[in-house]
Amino acid sequence: MQGFIDIGRMAGALGLDRSVREQACQLFRTAQNEGLLPGRSIEAIASGCVYAACRINELPRTIGEIETVSRVTRARIENGYSVLNQELGLPIPPLCPVQYLPKVASAVDVEAKTERRARELIEAVDESARPGVHPAGVVAGALYQAGRETGDRVTQDELATAAEVSEATVRVRYQEFSRRSLR
Repeated sequence: MQGFIDIGRMAGALGLDRSVREQACQLFRTAQNEGLLPGRSIEAIASGCVYAACRINELPRTIGEIETVSRVTRARIENGYSVLNQELGLPIPPLCPVQYLPKVASAVDVEAKTERRARELIEAVDESARPGVHPAGVVAGALYQAGRETGDRVTQDELATAAEVSEATVRVRYQEFSRRSLR
């Protein structure tokens, strides 16, 4: 029962649709039936279920966002999600960078022309074909490159904070976009 309460609380705080909340509850029920709870935190599995439901429905939510409404650490949420994904074989589609663009662009308050240019940069390259590359990092790098092209100055630090990645990630992704722009 506690897991369902936790899922409802987190889904409400994140403003998730009822269907996503119900899907997270179903994942929790499946995890319980498959014996994945003994030895693990109910809250960690519940948080992992919320994140998994977001991923399955292609909602651009980060583990950091889940962490803000959860009562466990990021590492425990990642562990809960990992256990669910490995043991249940969840149908998780690859993350798409364009889905994160409006959120990150809004957080750093860039102009519409900068956001449009960043979208063009992202769409010109099939980033989904590169597993292991954080989509929000791709967005941050594209926004930095687009800002330099349009004169809309935004710092790597601001972008890193908004995208929940390191400044080094922003720099590497920006350099990739910069090299492509020179071709």
